[in-house]
Amino acid sequence: MICEDDLEFLHSLRQALASDYCIITVTSGTECLIKYIDEKVKGNQIDILVVEYKLRDLTGDIVASTIRELSRARATNTILISSCELDKELVEELKKRTI
Repeated sequence: MICEDDLEFLHSLRQALASDYCIITVTSGTECLIKYIDEKVKGNQIDILVVEYKLRDLTGDIVASTIRELSRARATNTILISSCELDKELVEELKKRTI
């Protein structure tokens, strides 16, 4: 699942990964959580989550932490938080967290 609010970047990521993965795309943190829950109810596993840190509605760490809590029984294997505009202090804070 890719959660990115920049549509051009979202499209680029989708194209780069589509040959190897079944891709679900969403454009907001709220949409990501809703889609994750929907897929979980259907019995589908989200193996990898690529989520932008600076989304319009939620931050990527909140989305990632919530998904980690929701997936305790069948954990999402990898969570990547991407962003081009993180300041150094925020990067250090995120490194300290266990996400």
